[in-house]
Amino acid sequence: MDNNQNNQFPNNQFPNNAPQQPDGYRNFNEYQTQAQPEAQPQNTYQAPPQAPYQAPPLPQAQYYNYTAQPKNESKTYGILSIIFGVCGCCCCGLPSIAGVILGIIGVKKNKDDVLSIVGLVISALLTAYLLYTVIDFAVHYDDYMAMFNEFMEQYNELMEMSMEQAMENMENLESVSGSSLTPVK
Repeated sequence: MDNNQNNQFPNNQFPNNAPQQPDGYRNFNEYQTQAQPEAQPQNTYQAPPQAPYQAPPLPQAQYYNYTAQPKNESKTYGILSIIFGVCGCCCCGLPSIAGVILGIIGVKKNKDDVLSIVGLVISALLTAYLLYTVIDFAVHYDDYMAMFNEFMEQYNELMEMSMEQAMENMENLESVSGSSLTPVK
């Protein structure tokens, strides 16, 4: 070792952070002679004894008197009344009769149910229109039949005219092309 170093540190006692050997070279004895931590003096203070842990008291259970609520069937009748009333528009008004009946039942069960009232009104209007149509047809049956017969006569005349015209067109084509285009009967 260097003499300068020996002068600074007599008896070869180097401070803990000064390296004694180059990195990577350690003395085997160093591992065995590492300083043992000094024993700490035992604490003589003891905490006072504590009571065992107790959970806080549970709140008292509150019991409510629940009774079964009656179903509000009037809403069901009201919704069905509206559905049958609207279906009456598409199906010649016949389901609207069932809509009127369901609407009346819904209103009787709960007079404040708006759905039943709306369904009853829609169904009643469509039922009234159905009755008007049936009565009008019964009263003016002869007039309707006369209009229907006139329509059928006009239809038949148009069909005959179109058939005659089609036959003339086929005859013209035969004369031009020279072949027979008559339909098979």
